[in-house]
Amino acid sequence: MRQVLVIEASGSGKSMAARLLSSRSGVPHVELDVPRTLTVRQVAVRTLRRMSRREVVWFGHRERVGNLLAADHLLWWTWTTTPGRRVVIKRRLADPRWAHLEVVRLRTAQ
Repeated sequence: MRQVLVIEASGSGKSMAARLLSSRSGVPHVELDVPRTLTVRQVAVRTLRRMSRREVVWFGHRERVGNLLAADHLLWWTWTTTPGRRVVIKRRLADPRWAHLEVVRLRTAQ
């Protein structure tokens, strides 16, 4: 069975992309590697949409403007952890145990 792995920072849309790719290709997963600016933009757009529509995020909580300034907000977490996460992913993919895998990176046109 052919398998594909999706790896990216939280909030980047990897689950949605994996579902779409899986439904169209019949392959369970795919690995995505998007630029940090795109990931942060996606998280920011989602956060602003949730704020403007007063959408419930979890357990009845809603996004608030004041939360954007918190150091642990997903937006800032995404910005600060993405570069380090890429280093870890590259190191793990270089591991000889995974040499049999074909790695495909999908990138946006620049």
